[in-house]
Amino acid sequence: RQNQLRYRYGIILNALGAQRPDLYPLARSQFQAVLTYVASSPGLPFEHSAARVRSAIAHTYHQQSALENNPNKRAAMLRNAYQLYASAIDQLREEEDWQNLAITSFNIGQVCEWQGNLEEAIQWLEQAVALDRRHGFPDLAEDQAYLTALRDLVNPEQPVGNTAI
Repeated sequence: RQNQLRYRYGIILNALGAQRPDLYPLARSQFQAVLTYVASSPGLPFEHSAARVRSAIAHTYHQQSALENNPNKRAAMLRNAYQLYASAIDQLREEEDWQNLAITSFNIGQVCEWQGNLEEAIQWLEQAVALDRRHGFPDLAEDQAYLTALRDLVNPEQPVGNTAI
């Protein structure tokens, strides 16, 4: 029960972080305590897997990085987010937690974009869109639009006209 409350409290702190960035580390500490509990008690049932908790920790770094002005700190936060999201992917797939896999794939794609790695971002977003489509998730149109915008950045269409080359 205590860890369920910690998880929910972490979610609330993370949501408030956009207005109060000092809350992100507090959210991370809540999630880290839950992750420690989940890892130390593999036989006990808990509503969230270790993968989902790692993804929640990653999200705190991801969100906080958007507010960070120091480029070195921002890069470190994005690296942490990437590593944590990536560490959750295989377990989410094994658990067939399709919605959280789609969300995590989208988020890691956005992290890649923010890091300047558009090709990898597109690969992750393609996975998110495929999962959205396959499982009927409501954010398909939004995710598809983001994917299309990134593809256009990588391969801009050349204007067609009557000018001679």
